[in-house]
Amino acid sequence: MLNVLNNLIIDLGVDPVICDTDPFPVLDAGISGATYTWTLNGNTLPDQTQTITASGPGTYIVNVSVTPVCQGSDTLQFTVNTTPVVFLGTDISLCDTDPVPTLDAGNPGATYQWYNGTTPIPGETLQFYQPLLAGTYSVVVNNGGSCVGTDEIIITILPQLQVNLPVDATICSTDPLPVLDSGVPNGTYVWFLNGTQLGLSTQAITTVGPGIYTVEVTSLSGCTGTDTYELTVVPAPVVSLGADTTICASDVLILDAGNSGATYQWSLNGTAISGATNQTYQPTQSGNYSVLVNTGGQCQAGGDIDVTVVQQLSVNVADATICSDQSFPTLDAGVSGVNYTWTLNGNVVGTSQTYQPTQAGQYTITINIGACNATDVTDVNVVAVPVVTLTGATVCPGASFPTLDAGNAGSAFSWSTGENTQTITPSAAGTYTVTVTNSGSGINCSSSASATLTNSAPVVVTLGNNIAICQNDPDAVIDAGNAGSSFSWTLNGNTISGQSGQTLNINQTGTYAVTVTDGNGCTGTSSVELTVNPLPIVAIGDDQEICPGDDLPTLDATGQNVATYDWTSNGYVVGNGPTYEVTAYGTYEIIVTDNNGCRNSDDVLIAEAPCEITIPNVITPDNGDGLNDVFFIKNLDTNPNSQLVIYNRWGNEVYSNTNYLNNWDGDGLPDGTYFYVLVLQTGKDYKGTLKLIREK
Repeated sequence: MLNVLNNLIIDLGVDPVICDTDPFPVLDAGISGATYTWTLNGNTLPDQTQTITASGPGTYIVNVSVTPVCQGSDTLQFTVNTTPVVFLGTDISLCDTDPVPTLDAGNPGATYQWYNGTTPIPGETLQFYQPLLAGTYSVVVNNGGSCVGTDEIIITILPQLQVNLPVDATICSTDPLPVLDSGVPNGTYVWFLNGTQLGLSTQAITTVGPGIYTVEVTSLSGCTGTDTYELTVVPAPVVSLGADTTICASDVLILDAGNSGATYQWSLNGTAISGATNQTYQPTQSGNYSVLVNTGGQCQAGGDIDVTVVQQLSVNVADATICSDQSFPTLDAGVSGVNYTWTLNGNVVGTSQTYQPTQAGQYTITINIGACNATDVTDVNVVAVPVVTLTGATVCPGASFPTLDAGNAGSAFSWSTGENTQTITPSAAGTYTVTVTNSGSGINCSSSASATLTNSAPVVVTLGNNIAICQNDPDAVIDAGNAGSSFSWTLNGNTISGQSGQTLNINQTGTYAVTVTDGNGCTGTSSVELTVNPLPIVAIGDDQEICPGDDLPTLDATGQNVATYDWTSNGYVVGNGPTYEVTAYGTYEIIVTDNNGCRNSDDVLIAEAPCEITIPNVITPDNGDGLNDVFFIKNLDTNPNSQLVIYNRWGNEVYSNTNYLNNWDGDGLPDGTYFYVLVLQTGKDYKGTLKLIREK
C-alpha cells in the first residue's frame, strides 16, 4: 500500500507472510531523521525508531513527521503461518495377503503432494493416500508461503514365509541329537513330532528322538510358513568278544560279534582275514582277533580278544614267608586266559589268576583249559613280630631307676647299652632302646622300643620369712609356688581342712606348713610362722559440751608401747604428742602407732554448750580486793549486741549501752540500789536490782 500525505511518501513494502520457524522481518519507515510512531494492532510500540523488528503477526502502522505539516504513514499486514507437523507412522511390513493401509498426512486445509521414492505421484494431492505396492512413500505438506512439512514411510510387502529346516538325516544312536532351526527370527513357533505338539516355542530346538518334526512359524507381521524334517536313528552296534583266553589246541572256541543282520570283517593281528565276514569266527592259532561291525551308515563298532593256543599247561608259584606286621603277598599262577582253582585245606578260596591269602597255610593252585591242566603247591608262612613296650620314668632325687623289661621270653635282645638280656637295670638317666628279634623260615622279624629315664628336679618350696600382722589387718597370703602341683597345708601340725590350693590366706597366730607334690610324685616342704599383734589401746574420753568462756580440756592419749601420736581436727594435723590442749570447738582424732607398727584411733567431740547467762545482784568497785569490780554477766559473750540500761531509785537512766561488754563499774555513782533492764540479741529480756557498794 502506498500513501502520500503532504508530500511524504512512506512505503513499508509488500505484506510479508512467513513460517513460524522463520526469523521475523525488519520494518523500515524509509526516511531518516524524522519522528516515528509505530503501532501494532492499534497499540503503540515502545520502539519509535526508523527501523524495528516485528514482534509478532498483526497490522503494523507507522506515522512519520518531519515538520508538523510534512507527514506521512503506511500500513503493513504481517502474517505468520504454522509449520505443518507430518507423521505417517512407523515403517510397515505386510504379508502379501494383507490389505495396504491408507496413509494420512494430517493438517487439514493445507496443500499436498505425495511421492513414490523421489517421483511425484500424479494427481495425488489430497490429505489421504493408499499405496498399492511396496516402496518408500513420502508427502510434502504446505500451509502457505514457505511453511512446509514432510515425512516418509517404508512399506514392505512380504511373500509367504520361507521356513527351511535341514534335510532329513540318519544318525547313529551314539551320535548327539541334531538341532533344528526354523531360520525365521522374532516369530512365534509351534513344533510337532509325528503330529503331536511338543510344547516348544523357540526358533531352534534340540530333537528328542527319531520321527517326523514339523514347525509352524508366524512372523511379527502375521505371515506364516511351515516345514518338516525326518530323523532316523540307527542303533549303534555293541561288540564284546569276552576276556582274553587260553585254550588247548584240541579245544573249539567260537567268537561271536553279535548284532545279527549287520556286516562284519574279522582280522588277525590287524590284518583282515579273507572271507571272514560272518557274525562268528573260530580261531585256530594264537594272536589278537578283532572284528569291525557295521549296522548301517556311519554306525559301526569293533572289539578284540587275545587268544592263546597251547599244547600243554604248567604252573609254578614260589613259597612265601612274611612277618606278622606285613601284608600277605599276592600269589600269581602266571598263566592268563585259563581256569583257576585255589584251595586251602581242601577248600576252594579263589578262582582268579591271582590270589591274596588271609592266613598262613599250604595253598594248592590248579589251572586248566579244555583238556590241558597243571597243579602246584605253595607254603605261606608268618613269623610273629615281637610286641615290645618299655615305659619311661622320672625318678625323684635319691631314688633308684626301675628295671626295664623287653618281654618276649626266648627271643633275641639287643640293648643300646650292649646288653643282650631280656631285662636291664639302668644306673643313670638317659634313653634306653631295645631291639627284639624272632626268627623263622629264613627271615628275621624285629621290633624296637625306647624308654627315657630322667631325674626329677627337686621340689623347692619357700614360704618366705616369718610374718607379723596387726589385729584386723587383711589376711596375709602365703604362696607355695610350683603351679600345677598338689598341696597339703597344716597349722601347728594339724591339717587345714578344705585347703589344697597353691596359696593360703592366714590370719591366726601359729606355724603354717605346706607339703608340695609335683606331677612325678616328688615332694618338698616349707613353713612360716604368723604372729598377729594386738592393736594399741587408746581412749581420749567421751564427747564434751563446754560453755563459752570456760576452759577447754587437754586431751590425753598416753599409752604403753606407743611409738607415735598423730592428732587431727577437720582433716588437719594439729599435734603429735601424747596429749593435746584443745583451743577450739570441734572433733579431734588421735591415731597411735605402737612399736609393732599396729595402729588404733579414737575421737572426741568438743562442742559448745548452750549456757544460760548469770546476772549478779551486787558489785563492789574500789574496795581493793579486785573482785566484783564490774557488773559481769556470765555467758554474756554468747549473746553479743545485748542492750543494757541502768536506772537509779528515782527511775532516771544512769547508763545505757547497745552492745554491753561486761565493763560497767558504777561510773562513780554513789552506793545504793539500782535497777537494770537487759535485752539479749534474741529479744529475751531480764529485769532486776543491782546493789552498788563502795568501800567507806
